[in-house]
This record gives sequence, structure tokens and C-alpha cells, in this order.
Amino acid sequence: MSLIEEFVHTISIKGQLDTHKLVELILAKLRRHTIAEAGSIFMVENLVDPTPEDNLVCYSIQNDKINVDPQRFSIPQNESSIAGYVATTGEFLEIDNLYALDASVPYSFNPSFDRENNYHSKSMLSFPLKNIEGTVIGVVQLINHFDIEKNDITAFKLEHLDDAKDLMPVIGLIIERCALKEKLSA
Repeated sequence: MSLIEEFVHTISIKGQLDTHKLVELILAKLRRHTIAEAGSIFMVENLVDPTPEDNLVCYSIQNDKINVDPQRFSIPQNESSIAGYVATTGEFLEIDNLYALDASVPYSFNPSFDRENNYHSKSMLSFPLKNIEGTVIGVVQLINHFDIEKNDITAFKLEHLDDAKDLMPVIGLIIERCALKEKLSA
């Protein structure tokens, strides 16, 4: 069974989920696959009819090292933050050290979460989720890949980036379909 088939199968056997529970499941599955210590998924405010003016809302935040408040918050969809940059450009980012970003990049890492929670984010893989029309509807951020052989936090591997590129359209379509079903049944 391919990674995409496995992913779709896992989600389909969970039955009818609302969008928030679906996003929680997707993030957990992505984190397990990439051995990511933490992660988040931001979705545009209006999943059914997204616009570039929509804020990005944190639908899921997970962390194996610390307890995190699942409180929803939003950030602007612009190039100043990593999630905003990915949403705006549709690019994939693989960052080895969040605290050593090149000064030439337009986005920045906000260390306030780390300071407030006595945590240290290091590596990140961030990629867009797109709907059937190719519009970005969300952003996945996987944080701190744990390398079992080195017993340490390292950069994400090229295979993780390749897997993300394969899964991105499938995940986006699954989430969009769920949001459409919710809107139609409301």
C-alpha cells in the first residue's frame, strides 16, 4: 500500500469527522510518519470560498514534549511569518535551524511560543494545502524531526519533503470535501 493509499485509508476508516477533528487526525498521522516532535495546521478562515485576505486560523497544534493549549488563534496571510509565507507563495520550506534564518528571507520565526513554554523549536518542514482549484487553503508545519539513529533533533529528510509533495494535494482535497459537506448540511 502506498503512503497516499495508507493515509486515505486511515482517514476513511475513522468515519464522519468534522473539519477540526479531521485536521487533528491528519496532523497526528503526518507527525508519526515524519517523526516530528510537534506540529500545527493553519487553515484559511473561509475554507469553502478562500481569499488572500483570509487570516490563517490554527486548527491543530500538537507537541509531544509539552502540553499545549488547543486555543484557536489566527495570523495574517502575508509573507512576514513562516505559515503566512507558505500560504502566500505556495512554496515548501525545509528549515534546519529556525533560530538561524538567513537575513535575506522575507519571513521570520516568532520565538514567543518557545519562551512562554520553555520549549526549543529547531527544524521545520512547512508546506501548503491546496483545494481542487489549486488555491492554498492551509499550511502544515512539522517541527523538530527526531532522528532515531542520532538520538537527536535534526533537519527533516529529503524523503519527508517528497512525501509532503505527494500528500499535499490529497490532504487539501480531503479537508475541502469535509468543509463543503459541513456547509451543505448546516
